[in-house]
Amino acid sequence: MKRTLLIGLVLLGMNAQAQVSDCNPNGKDSALTIRNYSLMHEDVKFKQYESASEPWLYIWHNAPCHKEQFYVDGIEIYSWKYDQAKDSVKKQQVMDTIVLIYKRRIEYFGREGYVKGKWGTTLLDMDKEHPEKGLALIEESILLDSVRIENYLIVPYFKTLVALERKKLRSKDDILKSYENLTAIIDYNIKHPGETIKLGLYTTPVTISGLVENTFTSEKAESLKEGMVFTLKPNYNSPRYTITNIDSFDITVDKVITEPEGSVVYAVKEAWSVAQENLNTLAASYLDCETLTNIYTPKFNADPTNIELMDKILLFLNNANCTNTDLYFKVSEAYLKVNPNAVGYRNLAAAYKARKNYSKALEVYQNAINSEGDDGLKVNDYITMAKIALANRNHLQAKKYAEKALEINPNKGEAFILIGDAYLQAASGCTEFDAKAIYWVVVDQYIKAKNVDSGIAGAANRRIATYSRYFPTKEEAFFRSINEGDTYTLGCYPNLSTKVRF
Repeated sequence: MKRTLLIGLVLLGMNAQAQVSDCNPNGKDSALTIRNYSLMHEDVKFKQYESASEPWLYIWHNAPCHKEQFYVDGIEIYSWKYDQAKDSVKKQQVMDTIVLIYKRRIEYFGREGYVKGKWGTTLLDMDKEHPEKGLALIEESILLDSVRIENYLIVPYFKTLVALERKKLRSKDDILKSYENLTAIIDYNIKHPGETIKLGLYTTPVTISGLVENTFTSEKAESLKEGMVFTLKPNYNSPRYTITNIDSFDITVDKVITEPEGSVVYAVKEAWSVAQENLNTLAASYLDCETLTNIYTPKFNADPTNIELMDKILLFLNNANCTNTDLYFKVSEAYLKVNPNAVGYRNLAAAYKARKNYSKALEVYQNAINSEGDDGLKVNDYITMAKIALANRNHLQAKKYAEKALEINPNKGEAFILIGDAYLQAASGCTEFDAKAIYWVVVDQYIKAKNVDSGIAGAANRRIATYSRYFPTKEEAFFRSINEGDTYTLGCYPNLSTKVRF
């Protein structure tokens, strides 16, 4: 194994200066190239890295522009070799080889920003003594790709940056600037989840032009064509996407119509949301409300009509849960004067909510809905309004807002949960038998929630298990001539009926 490793390293180095323009994808012997690639790729799939090495080296020397996947497999093979190497000299030799593989991948297949992100994270994993090397590559990736960077880069990059700051090798200003840049990238991707779907990240079954695939991986890109329509299965109300562009591992799609849980677009939004949560956690010690206020108050006072600055301040304060600060309130008001839109109303409503001025918060959220063209965001606003009403002990108002959400999206399980919670809050106004019977209608709503929205089934089931225990007993119903299966109308809540069960 040692001899094979060293020979491989020497041979790689000898052929590192191959001319890109002279490359034939299939080499001088196409049959032999295809055979070696197939053998190598199968071995890699089954983690047979030792046997994969020889056919991989054949491709390296004879057809280095055969397929981009060849370089992905090469990194996997040599990462294994790195783990097998017993001393620092051999590990360094393997690391040098990995650098060559990444460089040549860029030479032949481009996508410099994407590849440098992969390269950077590989070095962060391997070269613990020189984290600045991997960090510099990821910074280049961010500079090159901007909002198109991969979300997996966020955490290792920022974690390394924080570690270097604690060693006084980077400044707190570096931390804040990077947080600002990464947050803007994350925010963009959460707001534009349908622009690019990354192949190879998801295993959701899909239908592509009528053909069902159990997995959707990067290699399937070769069978895709521009103009194809695909939907995700299984899903109620599955969205449809039209492929508008294919670029190696990525496909670009048209505007997303819906995004139910389980869809690729839902997964993209969730992945970026998780990245933001992790980023916030890593940056927490640098981003308390007092620090943000001290940094941005003078900047805002110096330029109080700068919409980009206000966007940045509101984004940071929202992420740090600083909606109760005077700065957040002032910037929210100023934003609406310059740009009166749904986003602005939503921010100001959050400020009122944080100050427990619930009536004003509801009023401003309604302004947001009136200014909003996106039905999904309207639903979210109604859900927020229902929660505010519950916090204000107004169960009738909470039910009204939840029902408005359902008028737009009948499959919004959270709205049924909130209606059930509203009935639960109303239970204190019921007496005698109705004080227990109301739990039937409470549970009815939780059952509806999980029936229309599987993503909320866990929360619904926990509530069902808890509140089913408070149903009236058979004996209590018997003395009122009420039998199982009867329809029972509550006297303590307007127009509320349910089926009797025990």
